[in-house]
Amino acid sequence: MYRPDFAAIARHIVRDNARVRSGETVLIRARADAQYYAELIGTECARAGAHPLIVAANDEFRLRVENETPPDILAEAPPHLIGLIRDSDVVVKVDSNWRNPLLSRQLLPERATLVQKRTKAVMDVMYFTKERRVIVTDFPTVEQANFFGIDFQKYHLLFWRAVEVPPATIRKRARNIYDKLENVKDISVKSKKGTDLTFSIAGRKLFIDDGILGYPGDDDGPLIANVPAGEVYCAPMEDSVNGRVILDRAFIQGNRIRDLVLEFENGDAKPVEAKEGFDVFVEFVDAGHGDCLRLGEFGVGLNPAVVEAYGSVLTDEKMTGTIHLALGENRFMDGANSCSYHQDMLVFEPTVEADGTVVMDKGELI
Repeated sequence: MYRPDFAAIARHIVRDNARVRSGETVLIRARADAQYYAELIGTECARAGAHPLIVAANDEFRLRVENETPPDILAEAPPHLIGLIRDSDVVVKVDSNWRNPLLSRQLLPERATLVQKRTKAVMDVMYFTKERRVIVTDFPTVEQANFFGIDFQKYHLLFWRAVEVPPATIRKRARNIYDKLENVKDISVKSKKGTDLTFSIAGRKLFIDDGILGYPGDDDGPLIANVPAGEVYCAPMEDSVNGRVILDRAFIQGNRIRDLVLEFENGDAKPVEAKEGFDVFVEFVDAGHGDCLRLGEFGVGLNPAVVEAYGSVLTDEKMTGTIHLALGENRFMDGANSCSYHQDMLVFEPTVEADGTVVMDKGELI
């Protein structure tokens, strides 16, 4: 089985992606199964002169906390965690998926809205105060591969090959679509399944996610990046969204959502139907807090190593030949939505027009 150079990847995350500086404080949040990898990242932070702190726990502990904490306490964000995030210059999340996604289904339904309320408070301080830099990544597991229905060796290879694509390669690909979307007002998205959606991005900032973070107060890059990277994205004007979209794929709390139909009117989405997972989607939205059915993101996948969508949103949204649309939170990309989640969903082989000019034809970039 392919074995990545984890030490080299950790070094790139710290030195190249997060651009950690001497004297900075770095919080590394990880699943317990990924602690070895988290410690490599922490060691690189120390070598850079920073102050790393690792917080790691397993999925079973997380599930017990969410199911057994008294309801009034569960709805509150832990104040010491909020303080820890506020005191961190950099946050590295090595836990974008559950180690075993099946465990996420054991969350008691009546607790979902309380967990979302807690989550929103944590997201507010970590993502949207614009005072710190955030790297979001993961560590693939056999349990994830089994859940996604993909051979682990293939899953492992797909993920780490996508991580290893050089930022310069992604940036070169991204400039192609960035230059076509810059200063554009109106976007139209269509697909063979019946998507016919329009919205405006006039006045909204475009971002390139090549994995390289900027610094707060400087205009030299986003404050949030994914590893693997690979997209151009922006926040549409929230009340400009109209039409119908058929979302080929999404995963919510370990459940597959297939061919989800949403109808938008002046920015507000109405769930219509799905071939799979509709009830899961509706329950998830109902448990949310804030602008749960407002479009938060339009993104174009550009990572050349991501050649199929298999279930991990972190990687799937970087798939070449797709776009992704996200509901919910988008203040971190200069939008106006405040929400307890940011839920990405994919459209396969879309045709995208920018001010009437085709920039992507059935998934092929022009």
